[in-house]
Amino acid sequence: MRRKNTLNNRFYKLTSAIIAAGTLFFSNTAFADNTEIIIQAHAGAALFAPENTAAAFEKAAELGATGVETDLRMTKDPEIVIHHDGEIDLTSNGKGIISEMTLSELKELDFGSWFGPEYAGEHILTLEEFLTEARELEFESVNLELKPVLIKDEAGNTVDGSKVYVETAADIIRESGYIDHIMVTSFDKELLKSMKEYAPEIQVGILTIPNLSALALFNLSQFFPADKALADYGPEDVENVPEPVIALMESFGAKGKTHTELLLELLHGVGAATPAGTTWSELEVLIDEQADIAAYVESLDFQVEYVNCHFNSLTKELIDAMHADGIGVFAWTPDETWELSKVLELSPDGIVTNRPDTALSMIDE
Repeated sequence: MRRKNTLNNRFYKLTSAIIAAGTLFFSNTAFADNTEIIIQAHAGAALFAPENTAAAFEKAAELGATGVETDLRMTKDPEIVIHHDGEIDLTSNGKGIISEMTLSELKELDFGSWFGPEYAGEHILTLEEFLTEARELEFESVNLELKPVLIKDEAGNTVDGSKVYVETAADIIRESGYIDHIMVTSFDKELLKSMKEYAPEIQVGILTIPNLSALALFNLSQFFPADKALADYGPEDVENVPEPVIALMESFGAKGKTHTELLLELLHGVGAATPAGTTWSELEVLIDEQADIAAYVESLDFQVEYVNCHFNSLTKELIDAMHADGIGVFAWTPDETWELSKVLELSPDGIVTNRPDTALSMIDE
């Protein structure tokens, strides 16, 4: 059975629903006058083929996407590979954590069969392999998201591997011959700062957290362990969430899921996107810090070429303010027709979406 919405896609839809529910409950960049919006297929055409595989990127090109978004992780070797989650359990026939596995171990696994038998034999891609394919498919825009990275030393201690991670990725991008078509993005501003310091010629985009302030309506802080990493939350950490939140989650239409499973998916998804080890308390700080996106971007102590915000955070005022500073604006991830309509009306520089086919058809109308 195909599981077309993996953790990351459900995270995006859940955050969108929470934001909508909250409303109900209470440079160097050339913009070409915004006459052409870049459509980046999220994780390749992840609704049509196994995410972040060669098949997904080929399908994105077939659908007419002008760009593609994908995710970077670092192996134990260290090598840079294309994968969203830190673990491979959901998207392969193996189990494990990428940072604790070698590239050769990962290459032995099947990353396609979980989606459908016709995709058996899809392998994890290295960054070099992906960029070669992106160039052959002639994508105008390639969005490489740096996922958080923590690695273990020989003694088993967790250490910061960001320097090796950033510099290895930058060297591969430089050597690809495709650098003018690439933006490197991350929710982790320190990773982007390191990228700019090491390779200032590479364009970067700061990803911003969706406004999850609606969660404050339920005062969830009293129910969550404030200083535990979101990625480490288990069922015992969300078992006392109140009934109104359970009803809210059920209203999203995910019948058959318990409220515990839905909350964990949401929190794990946020934990996978934000800096490694982010706690609930730190997330609340990040949400407050990014409430005014223009001010947040202005506060950064390095240059960015793009800001990539959740589509519910997109406004004409934000676009105008960013363009005045020579910064492009991308919105992620409107998928439903009403979401895409809202974003297209504002005409950002680009859209990251799981439905490039729908977005392109709406543009052509």
